[in-house]
Amino acid sequence: MASDTSGKETPWEGRVVPANRDRPFGAAKDVAGAVRKPTGDRGKGSARDNGDDERQRAYLEEDTPAGYPRGGTLWAWWGVATTLGWTLAGLCIGLLVTEGNALQYAFLPLPAIGQWLILRRHFVRAGMWLVANVAATLVAALAYVVLLALPESLLGPVDSGMRQGLSGVADGLALGMAQWWVLRGSVRGAERWIFAAGAPLWLFFALPVLGFGTESVPLGPTVDMATRVLGFTTTLGTVGILSGALTGGVLAWLVDQPRLWEEVDDEE
Repeated sequence: MASDTSGKETPWEGRVVPANRDRPFGAAKDVAGAVRKPTGDRGKGSARDNGDDERQRAYLEEDTPAGYPRGGTLWAWWGVATTLGWTLAGLCIGLLVTEGNALQYAFLPLPAIGQWLILRRHFVRAGMWLVANVAATLVAALAYVVLLALPESLLGPVDSGMRQGLSGVADGLALGMAQWWVLRGSVRGAERWIFAAGAPLWLFFALPVLGFGTESVPLGPTVDMATRVLGFTTTLGTVGILSGALTGGVLAWLVDQPRLWEEVDDEE
């Protein structure tokens, strides 16, 4: 449970911050700098009047800057965080992991850290984002181990394009599904996230290496360290750029959609 510096519980903890349609996310201030209390437009007797609306009012009065950034600014920051995370993952893999080693997946949750710092300003339970990404990484690593264990007569050598390509497909599905699972509990339309998160891995990584079929992909253990590090860093960095652009656009749209609990209140 989050708390402020005085030890009091943060009122909006445990709830999803509502979409910015009828009221601002941050508290409005008059010319003198005093925080003005928000005015809701829901009729009395709704489910939020007694509980949720009070918590939201208290949240706004505290002038908490949740709900920002938005629009193009949110898209840009998300793109930067995602690109840096994937680039760092590529650098670590190139420096520390040998070819064909499932330990490379230990670095794939890195992009989720920067993404979480942004999501926590929009979704209170954003910590599940980290959990989901770790779980997706474990699933993707398991799929990679299974692909490596399949006979060479079926998929070629360990570094064949077929094995790496199918692994990339599994990576995209695992990440897209796990992240969608987190978002679907808050807003409708989150299914768009699956393709946005998976497409960069499928289009930039999986499809090109699948073209090698059962033959080895050129980048292998015999490549010198500098070339290897540069290859992984630029490859995953490019995946990060594409992923940040696609998922950032979807996120900028999602944060303006009505939350599921708001729709329940409307029906009541």
